[in-house]
Amino acid sequence: MKLLATLVLLLLMFIGAWLYLREGDKTTVVQTAVIGGETTETKVEVTKTDITQNGLSSLPVGFPSDIPVEVSNITESYRAAYQGKGLVQYTVSYTSEKSRESLWNSYSEFMNKSGYTIDKGSSSKSLGQIYGVKGIDSLSIIISVRGGLSLVQINLLDRQ
Repeated sequence: MKLLATLVLLLLMFIGAWLYLREGDKTTVVQTAVIGGETTETKVEVTKTDITQNGLSSLPVGFPSDIPVEVSNITESYRAAYQGKGLVQYTVSYTSEKSRESLWNSYSEFMNKSGYTIDKGSSSKSLGQIYGVKGIDSLSIIISVRGGLSLVQINLLDRQ
């Protein structure tokens, strides 16, 4: 139940951060959450990666280089640092001509080889979602199909 509550909270923070990303390259957002009747505020520094610049990395600064990404097909890329929480969220989305099944197999293999424990309750090959934990970090990948292309959404929570 705690995992579900955490995922819902992170999804709400992701949506809030995404809305502010449209405003500029670097934005500080104050997130307010009510958990168990207690209100908390967290400052979030969101840095959007400029994916239009040739010759520069389209990945957010600090994103692990070993996570497979089709860099030339990135459609969204940002980093959200939650100040005082020791948490950095990296989000990268890209399109691919590979099938959802092929991509899911590749990410499943990557997670297994890299020491992630795949949560079978939160992962589904038929739905194109895979969730893994490595130490205190978590990696979530959602693969959907749109217009004949696969859309891969990677969400890494790096806890310190």
